[in-house]
Parts: sequence; structure tokens; C-alpha cells
Amino acid sequence: MTRHVASAVHAVYAAVRRGEHACAPPDLQPALREAGIAASVEFVPGAPVPALPRPTRTLRVALLGHGTVGGGVYQRMVELPGHFCVTGVAVRDPGKHEIAADDRCWRVLRRPGDVVVELIGGTSLAAKVIAASLKLGRHVVTANKAVMALHGPRLEALARANGVRLLDSASVGGAMPALETVRRLAGSVRSLSGVLNGTCNFILDELERGVPFAQALEAAQRAGYAEADPRLDLDGTDAAQKLVVLARAAFGRAPAVARKTGIEGLSPQVVRAARARGNAIRLVASCTADRAEVAPRELPLSHPLAGCAGEENRLLVDGHLIQGAGAGRWPTAEAVLADLLDLAALPPPRRGRGLPSAA
Repeated sequence: MTRHVASAVHAVYAAVRRGEHACAPPDLQPALREAGIAASVEFVPGAPVPALPRPTRTLRVALLGHGTVGGGVYQRMVELPGHFCVTGVAVRDPGKHEIAADDRCWRVLRRPGDVVVELIGGTSLAAKVIAASLKLGRHVVTANKAVMALHGPRLEALARANGVRLLDSASVGGAMPALETVRRLAGSVRSLSGVLNGTCNFILDELERGVPFAQALEAAQRAGYAEADPRLDLDGTDAAQKLVVLARAAFGRAPAVARKTGIEGLSPQVVRAARARGNAIRLVASCTADRAEVAPRELPLSHPLAGCAGEENRLLVDGHLIQGAGAGRWPTAEAVLADLLDLAALPPPRRGRGLPSAA
């Protein structure tokens, strides 16, 4: 993506995140589709090409993780040199990467910087790295829904105590502006329901075609939807973690009662029988302030969540539908970059005292 096109795409996505009507010229459609946000944009011939405002400063960014998403974030930052300067990259195996990288997060964190982007995954190390970064007086951007579901309130309190921000838009829904919408409506939301896991979408579509579950899972792994260990997707944990993050944003707390059922055990016969009745089965995550549930649901084809397929995610907030690509390199990278662009507009944070000795 050229610098000109990248700037236009990020500017359009900023409007989508704000809940505004977003329009763009048709020649931007391929780039917006790659970013996972084309469904939220009206394409109007002759529409002006939007652009990002000129940055007031260059944000110094430490990137922890250079896998599928991290590599995408790195490329997007390189396309905007006036906005970002990458101070260091930490990876598990530097020999597998073409860029200069370090195999220790802590060495990268010791370099002066403004923001840490955490994309290493997992919970234990990631939580420690985020906490250490916040104590250093650095903003943190993460796509880690597991960490935010388990440790979100503690880490957010730590960010406030150190005068910095912890942003996690990419942790739920990829490029679908789920958290942005819910936070904008916080205090008035009564209920949420959504399809938040692309792996299950893909497998359910394969079951509907008559493919046995094991073969459908293998196909999802070959297509890049499912991890080598897909248990957290299949048993509903991934969707449940995202639901916890959404519930906290909407209601200020996680629901007291939570139930979780995945799609394991579903057969082609069950899924095809639902379609014969004019319905579709989807793994639906839903909650109110008091109760949350993740479970397969049989929905009429006219239901807004029934047609969700592949990497697409959909969320109903009191009946208002938002949608977008919920997974994949570029949609998730777009959400991470949007948080970084928000931080670039803030004044410099208060500085910490140095790397904690526990690191």
C-alpha cells in the first residue's frame, strides 16, 4: 500500500470508529476491503480522498511480536514515517525474520520510547510486559483479549496511576469497531449479542456442506482461520473472553452469571437440518449486565447474525448492527494502528523511573 493510500484508508477507518458516516471514492475499495472495513463505507464517485492530519510529533514505538499481525503493524508504521519510529522489535526467534530484532522483550523496553505494542500472545509474559511498560510511563496497545479478560481492570488501574493509556481495540472484533461503539454508548447499553469467532463460522459453513467435523477443522487450519491448537475457539473460550471485555466496557463489570458451550460435537446432520428449516447455526455470544452466555444458536436466516461467515464478525448493541473483518493480518493491524494514531494526538506522557527490577 502506498503512503498516500495508507493515509486515506486510516482516515476513513477513523471516521468508522467514531460512528460517523464514512464515504470514499471507488478506487479505494480494494485497500479498504483488505483492511476489513469496506462493508462500513459508502463508495461515491468523485468523493474526496481523505487523509490523516499532519502529525505533531513522531511516536517512538517498541513492537513486541512480529508474527502475522505484528508484521502487518510494522509494515503499516513504515508506511507512515512521519507518524512513527520503531525503536525496537522483540521476537521469539530473530533468525526467522528479515528485520533487525531482539529475542528479549526487556532489552527492547529499556530503549527510550513512547508506546509499547504487545502482540506476543499468551497471558503470563504478556501481562508482565504490559505492567512493566505502564510503570515506565509508556502507553500500551494490545490485541490480547485473553490478558484483557483476565487482568484488564488491574492493568487499566495501573495505566491511570502512571498517567498513560492502555488501548485494546484490536482485542475484540479486529477491524469491526466493537469496543469503540460500546464505549461510546456505555451507560445506556441494555444488551449485547454477536458472532465473534471466525473459526467457528468457517467450520459451521463446512458442516452445512456435509463435511465431517474433523475435516472441516483441518480445512479451517489450512485456510488460516484455526490455530494448530484450536481448543479455545471450538469450546467457546475465545468468544467468552471477548464478551468479558465488551461487558466491562458496556456495564463497568463482567456479568455475575456466565455459561459457555462451544461447537464441539455438532454434526453435519444437525447443521443441515437447521438449514432445511430455514435457519442457520451460529456461535452467539450474548450478555446483559447480569448474565452472559456463549452457545450455538439456531437463527432464522433473516436474523442479522445468521449470515455472518468466515472472518467476518457482527455485533448487535441494543439491536444496532456493526460488522467488519474480525480476524486476519490486515484487519487486526488496522485496529492496532488506529489506537496508535489516537495516541499520537495526545501530549507526551509522564515518564516512569526505569525498568522495574522484577523484569
